Amino acid sequence: MPTLPRTPRRLLAVLLIVLAVAVVVGGGLKLRRWAWEASAEAHFEPDIRNAHRWGRAAHRLGYFNLYRTREGKQNPNRNLNLDYPPLRLLIMERWAGWTRAQFPQARRWDPAYEFNAPLLHLNSAFELVAAGAAFFLVALWCRRAAGERAPPGPWPWVRGGGAALLVWFNPALLWVAHCWPQWDAWGVASYLVAAVCASLGFWLTAGLVLGLGALLKGQMLVVALFFVLWAWATGQGRGPRALRVVLGVLLGVGIGGSPWLLGTFATGTWAFHPPAAWWVGGVLLATALGLAAWKRRRPEVAAAPWLAGAAVLALALCVPLFHADLAWLRVGFFYGSGHFPVLRMGRTPNFPALLEIWVPALEGRATPLLRAGLGLVYATGLVLAARWTARAATERHPRVLVALALPWLLSFSLLPQMHERYLVYGAVLTALAAVTLRVGLVLHLALSAIAVLAMVPLRLVPEALRYGGDLHPVCALVVLAATAALCVLAARPVSAAARGDRPAAETR
Repeated sequence: MPTLPRTPRRLLAVLLIVLAVAVVVGGGLKLRRWAWEASAEAHFEPDIRNAHRWGRAAHRLGYFNLYRTREGKQNPNRNLNLDYPPLRLLIMERWAGWTRAQFPQARRWDPAYEFNAPLLHLNSAFELVAAGAAFFLVALWCRRAAGERAPPGPWPWVRGGGAALLVWFNPALLWVAHCWPQWDAWGVASYLVAAVCASLGFWLTAGLVLGLGALLKGQMLVVALFFVLWAWATGQGRGPRALRVVLGVLLGVGIGGSPWLLGTFATGTWAFHPPAAWWVGGVLLATALGLAAWKRRRPEVAAAPWLAGAAVLALALCVPLFHADLAWLRVGFFYGSGHFPVLRMGRTPNFPALLEIWVPALEGRATPLLRAGLGLVYATGLVLAARWTARAATERHPRVLVALALPWLLSFSLLPQMHERYLVYGAVLTALAAVTLRVGLVLHLALSAIAVLAMVPLRLVPEALRYGGDLHPVCALVVLAATAALCVLAARPVSAAARGDRPAAETR
């Protein structure tokens, strides 16, 4: 029977792949529309009402003025205060402006899908980016691992596709983005893109992605230290690499705050301040000219880190030189990180929740000493996770995909003031481990199920998993056990992994 020539066969394969991707993406989008409508009775409306409220306030008062008007007026006993970082506030302001134009009769948030469509579509876009980043991460590390012993073949791409499917159709991510709805999909995508950049050696870009991601979700700063430690633990040149991550994060945050750093409130409302802009432009120009002269003698000098450092320094000096306003930093970041001094928020299944159960005196509060102790344990775990990641990366072993989930799982499991929905980050990121190790799939499914249980209304949770008005402590124990199991998997020497726990493609 005649066969097709090689080129037509490849073209047919490409067309089939494109068709499959289109079907998966289209089906996922339809599933998200259905999820919103089917969960109408389970929406957590306070969050999205709050988003619309602050978006309308920013649209009415002016986006650049809102932070300054809120400083000193935040009430720590209320959950409806402004704690949005700049880019998230900008998105809400644009959404509120759109709803005002499209629905002129609406004065409050409306539960109709069409009213909320821009935010839901944006969530879908970030989820698609997260799935794409997961695909490239898995394919990259599996190809590197296979290349050490044999030609990679199609398995890295198959595994990457499996990881992308697990992310795109993850029930916890679907729930938090389209049934709750909240904006944690933005943080998941930012983290995965930063991990891709770091895996390719683009440490400055990875830091920049983390900094820009923090402008969407301030929780990104909780795990940004992991990338600094990862860069530091990776062989020679560790100092410059770690410094590049730090510069990238500071530059990303500085870009978000630049309107206020280059502005003034001398007249009571925000106005552009030309002297500050001239100052920053002058510093960058002088740095660029100096680098051009330097590179003539040493062409190997990288210009990007020096320019990033000059930009960060110039923007920071706008505060003492031009009295730049920092309300955007204090309200958008600092207030949001500490205005709930409690062990947990909501039905969070983690170690602080168990402490509240085991020590009733701690219920509803977290002492500074306890918070510091938990933070120290988390920092220690972060150092170990970075070391394990660097070791696996040096050995070109896909076990690095296991370690990448640890920062989010450790932060959720150990730190106080965690909302229940933050388990979504760790649950989604274990999709990378699910296609790398057999036990990873079990952990991924377990964490995703508990993440959904923690977010759905308690009346929908099976009675066997309830404990009074909360989730049963067994859910927290499962989360802690899964985190510990991933730590053990990430910590195992690569040589032992190669002997006894090889990827499934090698043990078929």
